[in-house]
Amino acid sequence: MSKPDGGFTGQAKVMDRRTLVRTGALALAFAGAAWCIKAGVILVTGYQPPFSFELGQLFFPVGVIGVYSTLQRPGGLARAGLWLAIIGVVGTSVGWVYSLLPGARAATSEDFVMPHSLFVLTGSLGGVLALLLIGIAIARAGHDRWRWRWAALIVAVLPLAVLPTGAINIEIPILLTAVGWLWLASGLWSAADPRTK
Repeated sequence: MSKPDGGFTGQAKVMDRRTLVRTGALALAFAGAAWCIKAGVILVTGYQPPFSFELGQLFFPVGVIGVYSTLQRPGGLARAGLWLAIIGVVGTSVGWVYSLLPGARAATSEDFVMPHSLFVLTGSLGGVLALLLIGIAIARAGHDRWRWRWAALIVAVLPLAVLPTGAINIEIPILLTAVGWLWLASGLWSAADPRTK
């Protein structure tokens, strides 16, 4: 009795991975665009556009899941990063839903309000730490299909590198971080292209 051909299953996995990678690229691009708009509008007008920060914070860890999907054989470090990204999505989502409840006290930039601030903090740290761990895993793996091997790690540490520009205006590091997300999104999109080496 002959075994069924596994070729179709293999092709389906590759297609699923490409879909996850492209979805991640789009999510990173959306997050980067949302934060670019947020920072740009505040720098020009002094007013924050509604939902721009929250949308960026929500879509960023979704993009990190796409970065994770570029790994052929993810190890423990990358899997820990995946779980942190999922925690980031859940934390941000729960915080956002909580802030919409009648009578709920949502945090502003000046105060820490439980439990809303805890959800926001969990969402933020989850995504950033996830990208750091996954970026390290990609760099160590010597990723063979992605010429931007160091991009995820560079973008993960970018907020620390640009933090001193916050002395000029707090929106500048946010804008530079968002540009990094857009750069990573373009590299991630190219990683889903089978012709990219």
